[in-house]
Amino acid sequence: MFEKERGHRVSLMEPLIRDAFGKVAKVVADMIDEDVRKTLIAMAVDPTECFIWEGLEVRAWDRYEAGGPLEAEISELNVSPELSNMTREQLLTVLNFYHQDGAVQFVGTSDPWKVFTRAQGAPTATIYVLSRPSNPLDLVVRIVLGKRDRTSDFLPRAGIALTWQKATTAAMQLWVRTNQQRALSDHPAFEYVVQKLQPGLPGLYIIRTPPVPFSPMLPVATYQHRAGAAVFETFEEYEQCERFYSEIGAAFFQTPPNFRNRPPFSYLPARLADGIEEGRAMVVQTPWPDVGAVSVYAMPPSVLASRPDLKSAGFRERYGVQFDKDMTTAAEFWQRFPGDLAIEAGRAEHPRTARRS
Repeated sequence: MFEKERGHRVSLMEPLIRDAFGKVAKVVADMIDEDVRKTLIAMAVDPTECFIWEGLEVRAWDRYEAGGPLEAEISELNVSPELSNMTREQLLTVLNFYHQDGAVQFVGTSDPWKVFTRAQGAPTATIYVLSRPSNPLDLVVRIVLGKRDRTSDFLPRAGIALTWQKATTAAMQLWVRTNQQRALSDHPAFEYVVQKLQPGLPGLYIIRTPPVPFSPMLPVATYQHRAGAAVFETFEEYEQCERFYSEIGAAFFQTPPNFRNRPPFSYLPARLADGIEEGRAMVVQTPWPDVGAVSVYAMPPSVLASRPDLKSAGFRERYGVQFDKDMTTAAEFWQRFPGDLAIEAGRAEHPRTARRS
C-alpha cells in the first residue's frame, strides 16, 4: 500500500521535476563557459551554491490556481564535486535528458518530498520538492546532480519534515480564507457541465473543483482529479445548485473536508421525484482530460439492501456517482451490477464555463 502511494506521488511530481530540469537548463544555456566552470568549482566546496531559476512574471501559484500545471517558483541545481569538471555542453546534455527523455525513471523515497533518478549512462540525481520559506503556496525544486548529496548538511531531514508540516497547515488555511471571500463560480479554475433532466433520469451538475495547494504531506488522492457532482431531481434543485455555486464562501471550511460540494438539497434523501426510474445509469461526457466522463446510477432497493455500504456512500443515499477517464470505461463500470441495467449517454450542455482566461 505504501509503495503504491509512493509511486502515485512520484507520478504526480514528475512533470514538476522535469519542468525544473528544463528551467535550470535554460539558466546554464544563458551563461558563458567560463562562468559555468567557476560555478561548478564553487559548488565543490559549498553545497549551498546553485544555478538558480526564479519566476519573474506570472507566479507559478497563480497559473496552478487557474487550473494550470504544477510548477515551482524557484528551481535550483547543485552539482556534486565528482562532476565539477563537466563542460557547459556536457551539463546541458544531462539536464535536457532529464527534462524530456522517457527512459528516465523517477523513484520515490521514504521522505515524500524526495525523489531520485535512474537512467542508464547518465549521472544520478536527487530531487527535493520544498516549500518556499517566504510563502507556503510557493514551491522550490532543488536538484542535486551526482553521487554526493550534501543537502542534509544544511537542511536536516527532520527540519524539512517540520517545515513541510507547518507549510501545509498554513497553505491550507490561506487557501480556505481566500476562497471564503469569493463565490465558487468566481474562482479562476471554475468550470461546469450540466446534464438537464430527461424523462426517467435525474440531472447532473458537474463542476471542476479548485486545485488544492500541493504538499507531499497530503494524500495523493487529494490531487488525482478535480471534479465533483451534484445529482438533482427537479428544476428547483437545479436552481439551488446555481445559487450555491454563486454564494460567497459556501463550499469552503476551515475543518476537513475543507472543500464540500453540498448544495442544500444534497443533505436530503432521494425521493426519485418526477418519475425518475431505478436501475438506470446515465453517462455524461465532459471536456476535461483527467475526468472525461461522469456517470450516475439510481440504485434499486435490491442493491441498497445487499450493499448497505453503497447506500451510505451514495449521493442522497440512492445515487451512485462515478468519475472515469472516458465514456466507455464509465459504461463498463455499471455493467458489473446485477439485473436489467439500462445505460444511456447524456446529452450534456458543455463546456459551460465561467473560467477566466
